Amino acid sequence: MNPFRLIRLSVATAALLYGQSALAQPWPPALPGAVKGTVTIQSDDFLKIPADVATLRTNAHAAPFVMAKKAPVVELAYHTNLPNPGLNGTGWSAWGDICVGSNGLVYCGIGDHGNNKTGAYCFVYAWDPAAKTLKTILDVNAVARQPGDVYWSKVHAGIQESADGMIYIITTLNSGGTAYEYAWTTNQPGSPIFRYNPKTGKAAVIDHLPGQCTATTLMDKARNLLYIMLEGKFAKAVAFSAYDLTAGKFLYVSPYDAVEL
Repeated sequence: MNPFRLIRLSVATAALLYGQSALAQPWPPALPGAVKGTVTIQSDDFLKIPADVATLRTNAHAAPFVMAKKAPVVELAYHTNLPNPGLNGTGWSAWGDICVGSNGLVYCGIGDHGNNKTGAYCFVYAWDPAAKTLKTILDVNAVARQPGDVYWSKVHAGIQESADGMIYIITTLNSGGTAYEYAWTTNQPGSPIFRYNPKTGKAAVIDHLPGQCTATTLMDKARNLLYIMLEGKFAKAVAFSAYDLTAGKFLYVSPYDAVEL
């Protein structure tokens, strides 16, 4: 079982909890009782089986489970230094899989599902379980955008680590399947592929998807290949591809009728 779990609280919900006065504060407001931004919780209430679960577990088709004897420790941290509350109906949220790096850090993405043509935000954070800190490591639009480019609003594909410890991130639009509707530029001809170096703390765009986006990736560490499902070349178009991280180019792109939606 993955020992790391990040608990995310919707900022829209947080706004209701804190009241509208919180909107004038840096977002999100400070987490009460936090040390370096993190609250540690351990309670025997975690060991209590809810009444409805106790009833459901008697069903012959219910999956059996064993309750822990010792209450787990839960560490809660807000994604901090956000530019606004993101009260746009979707709010700040995470869509893609986290990455548990070989260095022990946990990488996760967050975006505001903003307007891809007029303004949006997307960030990547690293959780350090030893220091109990959650820090921003990448401001996607600050690194990838130039005036006239689209704004990236989320990381939907999984964050991946290669065999040499580099972290790869590909951002997307609110709806990657509509990529064909956007005017791509020389600087930004499609979704950027970011490489983050944990040793230097630097991130850079190494390439772009060809006028497309992705919601699905998988790392092949043995071959240093990043498998990418391409979407948005045209309506309902999806293709399987293999990107060679060593050569810095696509090794293979399937026909667009080879993958069924």
